[in-house]
Amino acid sequence: MGNVDRSVSAAASGSNRLAAVLMHLTRYSFRATFTLAEDTGLSQSCIGKLVAGRTSPRYSTAERIVKCLEAQLGRPLPASEVFSLDGRYPTRFVCQLMNCRPGCLPEAVHDADGTPVPEFDHIERGRWTGDVHEFPAPPDRPHPGRGSPGGGRMDKNPKQAKGGN
Repeated sequence: MGNVDRSVSAAASGSNRLAAVLMHLTRYSFRATFTLAEDTGLSQSCIGKLVAGRTSPRYSTAERIVKCLEAQLGRPLPASEVFSLDGRYPTRFVCQLMNCRPGCLPEAVHDADGTPVPEFDHIERGRWTGDVHEFPAPPDRPHPGRGSPGGGRMDKNPKQAKGGN
């Protein structure tokens, strides 16, 4: 799916790659929504809805979030790299944006035991946009970044998934 053209309905429900960016930052690798809420002064509910793609942020909200992300990155980060109206971003792949080498895979591509999920076998390391609509969750699985207090987990190595958090 990747960085394909997004529909108006996707934009209305909140295209962003906040969860994917958070997964790449050490400070937000555990209890991401709680920590980002604390850092920004926003509610956990607000951050959770954004991470899940259930809402789009107001300008002031996006600005507060991006300032916290910039502080962790130690460099400027345009809001357009995190929040999007149509699911497109200036830097196509989140691993490229976050200087993730050699590239990682989102949690959604593996089951809890590290077994690849067939729907996502086309995803290559470091070649995923991180958009909230890129990995639709099957009914029996939570979406990456949805339903878990930490905002999901990113595995550099699929075998790491076996140990859990």
